Amino acid sequence: GAWETALDIYEQDMQRAGVAATLFTFTALISACGHGLQWRRAAELHTELLEQGLKPSTATFNALITAFGRCGHWELGLAAFHEMRANDVRPTSQSTEMVTYSALINALDKSGQWEKAIEVYQDMKDSGIRPSCVTFDCILRVCEQCGKSNFVAQVHKDMQMANVELDDVAYSTAIRAYESVGEWEWATDVYNEMMGQVAAASDARGYDDASSDQYDYLY
Repeated sequence: GAWETALDIYEQDMQRAGVAATLFTFTALISACGHGLQWRRAAELHTELLEQGLKPSTATFNALITAFGRCGHWELGLAAFHEMRANDVRPTSQSTEMVTYSALINALDKSGQWEKAIEVYQDMKDSGIRPSCVTFDCILRVCEQCGKSNFVAQVHKDMQMANVELDDVAYSTAIRAYESVGEWEWATDVYNEMMGQVAAASDARGYDDASSDQYDYLY
């Protein structure tokens, strides 16, 4: 796989040639290991970069949290998040920090740790981080599974206040989340909003109404 190729270049070519890996190199390798579900190797690479005197960036921690989350190791993902905070690793932008929170929420959701995911979402809001479409998709998946009507209502309100344009994936997740707590009116509103955007896109591109058939699976 791609992760094996990336590690071969690092271990066989760069190390043998005495070429020092940069932080960017380690971050890319950790990301590749995450895609390959090689969480142990990702953790080892994190240790190696620290031993070489490099300071992980937000992007490095994002890759590490994602790697752990993909493999179901939410505890390690949460530990990486706390390590980032303890070492005062500052994001380069609010969007970068939003990616961190989204990755952690996703990791917790994949492991069924919905209460902790809700806590992280609340922490993000308290920190003044503006949720993105991806963030809402992640937390809506939590809503779908946890069945907490009050929390679903809060996320619904947050989405309205944030005025974030959702993509197809987030629309679908929102509909399922609202249906899971019996909020049929909200689900219908989201569906109609989505179909309105599909129709507008079809008109703009010169498509006919048949182009929206791909969304029929929603109902």
